[in-house]
Amino acid sequence: MQEVYDIPSGNLLAHTEAILQDDLDPLCSFLISLPPDGNEIALVLKAILLLYTVTAGTKVLYQMQLESLLLPVMANLNSLRNTGMGWARSSA
Repeated sequence: MQEVYDIPSGNLLAHTEAILQDDLDPLCSFLISLPPDGNEIALVLKAILLLYTVTAGTKVLYQMQLESLLLPVMANLNSLRNTGMGWARSSA
């Protein structure tokens, strides 16, 4: 997991696309909606990569889960979420 934390923000999107490939497509419209000058995109990509890492590549977050993660962060609030762990990654 430390490797995910150590990825420079400028490399996160390329790294995430390389790992998830087409599984990132459902989240593209959500990523595009985030402010380009903030750290929200980096936070979302790290969350996606962390879940992918701890589930050995079997889970990807839903957009709803990412939104619920970001809203408190953007408002500078702490939060605790109890939700499902995302969709199963398709096997090719």
